[in-house]
Amino acid sequence: MELDKFVAQTLTLISKGVHDAKSASSNYGAVVNDAPSSMHRETGVYGSNDSILQSVEFDVAITTEDSSNGEGKISVMGLGIGGGTSSKDTLTSRVKFKVPISFSND
Repeated sequence: MELDKFVAQTLTLISKGVHDAKSASSNYGAVVNDAPSSMHRETGVYGSNDSILQSVEFDVAITTEDSSNGEGKISVMGLGIGGGTSSKDTLTSRVKFKVPISFSND
């Protein structure tokens, strides 16, 4: 897989995941990818719902796979057992990123 396609697909998939989490977590009073609204020296940074803004850090091993038909695929690396032969080239990379979140005080 070309580097530009790898970067574009990785960032697109991260963005989709953050968007999906933002929609789902609002049902529980949490704000994913919240912007800081205020900062206090002793207690930290606060989000839009007056809760402490925290970061969830992801350090993910991902694989890119190029098959003989020219298609590329990115997936989170997992453990598995498999057999057989194929004409696929795989490359494993690490991607680290943080997503800010503030949880409801309720």
